Amino acid sequence: MKLSFCAVCGDTDVEYHHWIPRSLGGLDIEDNILTLCPKHHGEFHSVKRSSNHKSLIKKGLRKTKANGTKLGRPEGQMPEKIFLEKHSDIKKLLEEGVSIRKTAKLVGKSTHTVQKVKKLIRKKR
Repeated sequence: MKLSFCAVCGDTDVEYHHWIPRSLGGLDIEDNILTLCPKHHGEFHSVKRSSNHKSLIKKGLRKTKANGTKLGRPEGQMPEKIFLEKHSDIKKLLEEGVSIRKTAKLVGKSTHTVQKVKKLIRKKR
C-alpha cells in the first residue's frame, strides 16, 4: 500500500517496495506495494545501502536488460481520459497552482505520475 510514511518507523523519506518485482512483471498497484524508508527497504532486501545508490540501480538495470527482460510498462497503457479521472486529486491540486513535488507528497504518488497528469492537462488545453 502506498503511504506517505514508512510502514515500519514512520519516516517520511519513502520508497516503494514491490512484493512481485516490476522486473518480473509485478504491477505498480496498491496490492503489490509496501511503503518503506530507504533503511528498511534495504533491510527488506538484505542489502546494506551504500552512499552510491544510483550506481546500484544502474547496475541492476543493466543486468536485467542483459537477461532479456523487457523493462517499462506493459503495452496497452491506460487511456488518457481514464488516467486523468483516476488521478483527479492530482489534477485539482495542479490546477490550484500546487507544485509537482508538493502535489506528489500530498497525494502519496510519484512525481512521474504528477508530471504525466500535468502534461495531459496542458495537452487538453
